[in-house]
Amino acid sequence: MNLPLGRMMEANSDDIENVATYYSSELVKYVKRVLQVIPTSIFANLEEISELLISKIPDFPVKLSKEELKEYTAFENRYKLAKLTHKISVYTEGILFLDKALMGVIQVNPKDILVEGIRKELVKNVARTLHGFFIFTNKGDNDELNAKLSKLKARFKGLKKAFEYIQDFLNIPGEQIWREEVSRIFRISLDKEGMKLISKKHEFGNDLESGITLPQFAIVANDGSPTFLGRMLNQLIGILSPEKVLYLDQVSNFY
Repeated sequence: MNLPLGRMMEANSDDIENVATYYSSELVKYVKRVLQVIPTSIFANLEEISELLISKIPDFPVKLSKEELKEYTAFENRYKLAKLTHKISVYTEGILFLDKALMGVIQVNPKDILVEGIRKELVKNVARTLHGFFIFTNKGDNDELNAKLSKLKARFKGLKKAFEYIQDFLNIPGEQIWREEVSRIFRISLDKEGMKLISKKHEFGNDLESGITLPQFAIVANDGSPTFLGRMLNQLIGILSPEKVLYLDQVSNFY
């Protein structure tokens, strides 16, 4: 830090504080990019944990007889789960033991860097999942929409369960992070869809306050909507077209 500021310190420049803050922020950004490998590695293992928790390790019922106990033990799969959990703990052990430090003139908390990185990976994974699931081949096909929603429900259930499972090992509020980041994805996606209705355009995709970026996906060929929300709405409009369905006010339902 002293190298780029050397001449300014010799001249007692009034801009030295602003320049020091700029170079310090660039250094912090570099450190965050390097340490992002830890959240990326965590989510690579999270996929396997999700698969184990949903399909291979059954939940224990409230009441369980001794005869049924063996069916719920799943020793081999629980051993795999323990290995994956330990691997994630090793990834984060070092960074969680670090104290706050000064990088130039900016104080950095390593745990905050870890949490921010986890938020970024969560947004990237959830946004990619929503984009992939809501690409429809047949417009107005109710069966296709129901099938995709069922698969998405199972996918999100597994991912959320795995994320909550590892929160204690990472010492993070997993439930809160999940809720906030999923809400962020829907909020920014809704803003993007609203841009089609106004003349003055703005660029959405980043949360300027947090610096978390939504991945940019190419617009689907058979649908002009920029986000999964628009494609899902178009599919619903096609399903509820007056040519296909009839709404009966007496029973408050579509037929």
